[in-house]
Amino acid sequence: MTTKKTKAPTSASAARQRNLLTNLSKHDRDLLFSKCTKISFKRGDFLFLQGTRHAANFLITSGLVRSFYISPLGREMTLTYQSTGDLVGGPDFLDEDAEHIWSAQATDHTTAFMIGGRDFGDIAAQVPAIARTVIHALSHKLRWESILLQTLSTGSVDVRLAYLLLKLSETFGEDRPEGTVIERHFSHADLASMVGATRQWVSTTLGSFRRKGVVRIGKRRLVIVDKAFLSNVIHKQARSLGKVKA
Repeated sequence: MTTKKTKAPTSASAARQRNLLTNLSKHDRDLLFSKCTKISFKRGDFLFLQGTRHAANFLITSGLVRSFYISPLGREMTLTYQSTGDLVGGPDFLDEDAEHIWSAQATDHTTAFMIGGRDFGDIAAQVPAIARTVIHALSHKLRWESILLQTLSTGSVDVRLAYLLLKLSETFGEDRPEGTVIERHFSHADLASMVGATRQWVSTTLGSFRRKGVVRIGKRRLVIVDKAFLSNVIHKQARSLGKVKA
């Protein structure tokens, strides 16, 4: 008798937030949905605002949501995009008294199941698969915040952008014959807010990458064609800094 081996997840799939909709049995989904309210958002509607009370979480069933933070000086930073199967809210998923520390806004027509923090906590205590998804969602947010922190501390704009593109490909990309395709829409302004640069500078750098065949940019999609080039951009500066220190 042979034992079927389970294929280990790739680094890209491991980096993505676990899809709660496909990781529950019908019984567990029905139990979860019994505590949820279905809700829809038009493009531009806010799911919640930074500084308001964390009353509920949102499980996206269709559409796209952007999470972003506004600093005390008024600077806006895009944190991430989330779509079907993603859990939006947190980091206090099981609380209804904490404040949201970022905002979430629908960038397309979006539908979601809304569930209060306490109800979500009660169900998570009953259904291990839901508890694991909450932990995974928190890990995903921690990973992404770490990526942004590392990006902002990584050298010049072209190096920061190269680093971010590699991380986006790991987190949201799908390997295809044409390259690593990122179907989620990241505008030049979004990329600029994530690397701490102006939109114009990011557009110029992306244009340079495109002319060199490193990336291809289409409507609402980005294809990373040459990851080795992006890695070399990063390592080249690292080698340069090493020589300076020496």
